[in-house]
Order: sequence, then C-alpha cells, then structure tokens
Amino acid sequence: MSGIMKAAVVVFSAGLCAGAQAQSCDGQWLPGNGAPGVNGVVNAMTLWDPDGAGPLPEMMVIGGQFTVVEKTLAVNVAAWDGSAWIALGDGVRGASSTSGVNALAVYNGKLYVGGEFEQAGAIATRNIASWNGSSWEALGPGMVGTGAVNALAVYQGELVAGGAFGITGGYSRLAKWNGSVWTILGASNVLDNTARALTVFGDKLIVGGDFATVVGSPAGGIASWDGATWQALGTGMSVGASVRSLCTFDGKLYAGGTFLTAGGQLSPYLSRWTGSDWEWPGSPFAQLGLPQSIDAIAVVGSRLFVGGSLIKPSEVYAFDGIAWEAVGVMTTPVRSLQGYGQDVFAGISGSSAQLGQGISVYRGSWQALGAGFDRELWAMTGYHGDLVVAGSMNAAPGIAVRTTAKWNGATWSAMGDQLLSLPKSLRVHENVLYLGGQFNTPVAPARGIVQWNGTSWVSLSQPLPTASSTSAIETLGEYQGKLLAAGALRISGLLYDAGLLWDGASWQSMGAVLSSGGKVTSTAIYHNELYIAGPSFMLSGTSQSGSVLRYDGSAWNKIGQFGVTGSLGGNMNLRVYQDKLYIAAASVRSAGGFNYGPVATWDGAVVAAASGLNSVPAISALTEYNGDLIIGGAFDNSFGVGANSVVRWNGTIYKALGQGIAGGSSTGRRVNCLEVYDGELIVGGDFDSAGGVASPYFARWTDNPKPWVAVSPVSQPANEGLTLTLSAAAASGYANVTYKWQRNGVDVANGSGGASAGGGTVSGASGTLTSPSDGSSVLLTINGIQASDAGAYTIVFSNGCKDATSAAAAVSVNTCPGDLNTDGVIDDADFTIFVGAYNVLVCEDPAMPVGCPADLNGDGLVEDLDFQVFIVGYDALVCE
Repeated sequence: MSGIMKAAVVVFSAGLCAGAQAQSCDGQWLPGNGAPGVNGVVNAMTLWDPDGAGPLPEMMVIGGQFTVVEKTLAVNVAAWDGSAWIALGDGVRGASSTSGVNALAVYNGKLYVGGEFEQAGAIATRNIASWNGSSWEALGPGMVGTGAVNALAVYQGELVAGGAFGITGGYSRLAKWNGSVWTILGASNVLDNTARALTVFGDKLIVGGDFATVVGSPAGGIASWDGATWQALGTGMSVGASVRSLCTFDGKLYAGGTFLTAGGQLSPYLSRWTGSDWEWPGSPFAQLGLPQSIDAIAVVGSRLFVGGSLIKPSEVYAFDGIAWEAVGVMTTPVRSLQGYGQDVFAGISGSSAQLGQGISVYRGSWQALGAGFDRELWAMTGYHGDLVVAGSMNAAPGIAVRTTAKWNGATWSAMGDQLLSLPKSLRVHENVLYLGGQFNTPVAPARGIVQWNGTSWVSLSQPLPTASSTSAIETLGEYQGKLLAAGALRISGLLYDAGLLWDGASWQSMGAVLSSGGKVTSTAIYHNELYIAGPSFMLSGTSQSGSVLRYDGSAWNKIGQFGVTGSLGGNMNLRVYQDKLYIAAASVRSAGGFNYGPVATWDGAVVAAASGLNSVPAISALTEYNGDLIIGGAFDNSFGVGANSVVRWNGTIYKALGQGIAGGSSTGRRVNCLEVYDGELIVGGDFDSAGGVASPYFARWTDNPKPWVAVSPVSQPANEGLTLTLSAAAASGYANVTYKWQRNGVDVANGSGGASAGGGTVSGASGTLTSPSDGSSVLLTINGIQASDAGAYTIVFSNGCKDATSAAAAVSVNTCPGDLNTDGVIDDADFTIFVGAYNVLVCEDPAMPVGCPADLNGDGLVEDLDFQVFIVGYDALVCE
C-alpha cells in the first residue's frame, strides 16, 4: 500500500472516530476557517499518479511557499485527489524567507520537487528531493551551493534540473540525474546566467532563462540541447530579457517571458518557434511600455493557456490554434497553470475573496478554493453584539472585505468599502466604534482615526492635530471620560505628543512632549492614573524617561526609582490584573540595569518580576480570560510550560493553552491581538494553526466547549392558515451539536399539532448539526399555523457539555388577515401599512416588516393578489 493510500485511510478512519467519540468538555482550540486557497503562493503544478495503473486516482500536486491549503496543514507542497488535499509528509522547508518549491516533475514513478530548501521531511537535502509515495528521499551526493532549482524536466531517460546551482565537479546551471548520480549537462558553465524554464520539443531539450549566451555563443535567453551539442534558437529574444515559461502546442514551441522581440521581430512577451523561425502568435494582450511578463504556459484539453502579470484585461488567456480569448476575469499575477479534470487551476501571487489566495480555480469563472482570512489581523473588539476585527486582509471567511469585518458567531459581514491601510486599534467609547491606525485616505481628512456610522467609516469632525501625515495611532483607550488616542503622533521634528483626548468635538493635548522615539504602544488606567508605554522615550525637557510613564492629571513621572525600559524597537504592553499593573515586553528592565524578565508588575510603589524567566521574543498583547491573564506574542516554550505564542498566568503559575499557536509568514509567527467574545478567547495575528489545526490569522480557544447561540429567532406575527418560519444559528466550530425547538418551554414535535393541540403542521423541530457546526441557519416551519400556535419560541443547542437556549421569539397569530395593526378592524391605518409593504414587494427585502404580515396569500410577495384578499377584509371592516 502506498503512502498516499495510507494517508487517505488514516484521514478516513480519523473522521469515523471523531464522529463516534464522546464529546470532550475540556478546554480546547476550536476548528479554524482555513485559507481561501493557500496562505502564500503556488509557483508550480503538475499531475502525478502515485500507483500508476493502480486504483488510486491521478493527483494534482502543487508547490510554492505556503503552510496551509484550505484546511490542511502542508509545508510548501501538497496533493489534490479531486476531493481532498493531502500533505506529503512534513513537506520541504528552509531557513530563508524565500524558501519554497519552484518546480515539480514525475520521474520513474516518483514525484520530484525542486526549489530553495534544506530539508525534506526529516531528511537533509539541497534544493531538490523526491517523494516515493510514503517518504522523502534526498538526491545525492552531488548538489552543492545555495542556488535554487527553478525548473525540472525529463529528457532521454534522465531528470534535468535548471536554475542557479552547482554540483560536485563544477558549477552549472543545468544538471541531470540518472537515478543514482548527478552530472553536468554538457560542459560546465553552459549558461552565463540563471535557467528558469525547461521543456522537451521534438527530440530536443529546450532551456529558457536570463542568460545571454550558451557555451559562449549568443542565445538571447533560449537554447536547445540534442544530447550532444547546444544550439541557439535563431537570435533568441530581446537583449536583457528573460524566458520564464515554455510549452509545446500544436507542433510548435511556445515561449513566454519579459521580452519584446523574438528572432529580431516584434513579438511581445510570447512567441513561438516553428523549428526554424520565430513568429508572433497574434496574442491580444500586448501593451508595449508596461512591465509585463508571461510566467506560465500549459496545455489544457485542446487549448493553450498562458498567464502572467499586467497582461490586461485579464491575466489568463486561452488559444485554440486560431483565436485567443480572455479566461474569466483574473486580476492578479499568475505564476503557474494546470488542468485537472474539468477544471483549470492558476497559481497566483495575490488574493481576493473572489479569486482566493495563492491559487484559484476556473469553473465558468475564477473562484476561491476555500474560505478564510488572507492576511494578518491587528485589532479586535466587541461592538453591538458582534466581534469586529481589523487587519490587512482582503478576504474574511466567505466574503470580500477592505481591512475590517464583523462576526456574529455564525457569519462574517463586511464593514464599508474603504481601504484603511495599517489599522492598529479598535475601541468603543460612548457607544461609538473608533478605528485607529496609519492612514489618510480615502476618508479625508481622517489622518489616523475614523468612526463607524453604522454603514461606513467616516472621519471625525476634526483631524488629528499632528504635523505629519505619517502619524499613526497605535492604541485607543479612555481617560477622564474622553477617548484617548496614542501612538506615533509627531508634533515636529523628532518630538511626539504622548496622547490626545477626544471629547466628541475637538482634540485636547495632555501637555506631554516625547522625544527619543516617542511611540506609545499601550495605555492603561491604574489607581486613577494614566500610564503610557512604548519601546523607549523621554519626556522632553525633563529627567523623566523610560518605557513607562504615568500621569496624575497634572504631572508626568517615571515609575520606580530608576524607571523602566523595554526592548528597543519592540512593543510594550500594559494591563491591570489582580490590582497590579502588568508590564510586558521582550525584556523589561530598570534603568539601573536590573532585568525583570518578559513580565513585570507595578503596585504603585515597587516594580517586581512576575516570574524569574529570561527574556523572550516580543510580547504583543495582553487580556484577561476567565480570571487569568493571557499573554500573546512570538515565543516557543519560553515560559517553561510548552506554550507557543500564547500563555495564561493565574498570578502564581503559567499554563499552556494546548499546543498553542504555530507557523507564520516570512516575518515569523506572531500574536497581535487578544479579545474575549461570548465565552471564547479570540486570537488574531500572523500564524498558520492553533492546537495543531489549520487556523490562519484567526483562532478561537474555549475553556468550556459548549455551543452557544449566535443568532436567536426574531419575534414576528403570522397570518392564520399560512406558514411561519423561524430561524436561528449556533456558533460555528462546535462538535456533535443537537438542537430542539420549544414553545413556552415545551419541546415542539414534527407533524400536525406539533406545537399545540389542533395547531399547524411542524417540520424542523429537532435534529443534529453538521459537525463541527458551520453557522448555518436552523429553520422551524409551521404550515397552516393556528391561533393556538402563538407563544414564545426558543431553540436549545447542546453537545453534552451544556445546553444553550436562545432568546425567546414572540409569535402572534393574526386570525383576521388584513388587520395589520391588530386593532380589531381593517381600516385606513391598515391600508397605509399595506401600501408600504406593497412598495417594498419582496418579503425577504430587509425593508419589509418582520414576518411580512401583508403577504396575505403566503407566496413571498406583497402584490395584487394580496390586495384582493385585503380589500375583502377592508370592505367587511370589523374582524368579528
């Protein structure tokens, strides 16, 4: 049995066990949303059948720079079997920020992976490895140096690698592997620059790249090898240009890249070689003067697909040998293309809610493969029952966003269409939601702060009184009943304001001018005094300096005898916990040189260490959850309890939260913000997984994994004899959740009279949700509702840990259709209500009154047919 088959069996068995096992009520990380594709880029794709003529399906393999594919953790390489993504062991990885996979090929039944990495699974290797279906294997000895492998192809029974690397015996940008040893392809230094693409055309190997010569002769970025000699293909491409993609189609060789000419003739970005001459294939996307490139070419079915960057109006085109056409609307650069089944996949370097992230699939239009966040989060807060998040994201689970979004526990919603770059802080003050960061547009004259008006972000009536458009609000708080804004608020030169107060009409300074840095990253109120903290600053014109200053309403002072300093360049964080002010950073020190470790406390008189730990990487966030102080940042077991990037402190000991947070971008794993929402600890930042499960950028921990009600049913009237539908939803992410509807506290049953004796016919009275719950609506329907069915309706969700009961929805049953205000008569007042509903028309329109009582025939519309029913009652006037 192959490794892939074993993996499939393991996944299937795990699914069975998960569904059958008893619900754990211990603290745990909840399932994440996954990525809307991959949390990075896909540079290469190929097809591979792991067991040849065996029963396993042919797979599509992707390689690039990523650690998550939809909801599967996979490091830089993964396989798609048509229904699920499969990680290939522990993938391939390297220490460099550019580490990843650039090329894929199948040779002697094995999958070969080339790129820039030092490890494949647990095997040390250099930029190339093979996967045999169950484990990784190194190809060596032979490959040396640090140059990447950019391309792979099979030629004359050997695997050829191209790039910028060396092998034992000489430096070469081209080498071949016969299954046992590496040898140089031709002579050493065949090319004078990097190889980027390989393919076979007829009986020749074709190489494209950045090179100007082949074996010392002019080549113009493209050359052929017949097994014995190298030759240029005519005069090649434009001087200084690059050939980045190659493919054979309809008996001709197609080459794409950054060139404008081929064989001395105009042929921008794409050309084809007939075997003797270059010719322009008539592509419709050539716009001279733009920095364009064709980076991907593939044959899918009977057509040639090409993709690249800035080849508008789309980034992907198809050619049937006669005519070109744009393939959907692809608005981000394309790095790779591959057909699989009826679909076309594109590896992309950008992201959007429609296209996805890193990879997109064409099914009549370009679509995302999954749903999730595509960029890191920086701030979170609760507002009007929702969780509001802000970050650099273009997509939240299932929707397009512009750096802000809100979540009710079941579904995500966008908040306006303004792109507010670098949002850093959210705060609710006097029932108004504020967002601070470093931005000036498009909400002029916002300059670092906006407020939410219910539908969009708008500027305050007065802009920040700062001298620089680059001023940034890092943190929002409250002081003396006013909104406090602090950050890098430049006054002039290297002088910064310690904080500004907003009273709803104007800004007020607290009179403190900071120098030597001036960036405030956190504030707190402790014993009625204001504390500010930052990497390191000095109160201008005084001796009061350090990373933490306090303000008593009239004067600013350092804390302690010597003051406190933090790591230069890192954040300082403040939080009041157990009547002490906690100060957290990578390292908290006194100006006298004493090291308190990563966390210190201040009781109003003395600074002390919260633990005897040594310095750790930056701490970025603090909050309180179920009586414990939660600390988030970027660390590995630095607190001695196996905690990764998030740890809890009860005032005496530290505890880990399961496996913690793992993974991250090239800048490293980091927790940026923490918030408590409906009994859950919410973690936002730049990371890949939580508790060993894919959860990019947004993760949820619960001490008590009981389901909770995200959406309660809404009170509404119903006309007797028609249909009532109530809707509710449990929060997403909970396992083994069942539900039951109740009327006046008594369980409702399916069938006639299921809600009351003699009442209407009930459906949807109880059931089991998808596990884990996904936030989908749960519907209770009563057909032919009767007066006896009126009452208070609730829904109860349970998973064996604890029940959660919704707020009650009051259902009234109108026995006199047309009496829309239920005053016992059908008169002009009811007519006015009817006309208002008639103008809205559709019952599902948000402008329609709840329950759509004017829909007198129950067809979902308020129209002439309903008016005919209404006019009969209007003529009768009195309901009785």
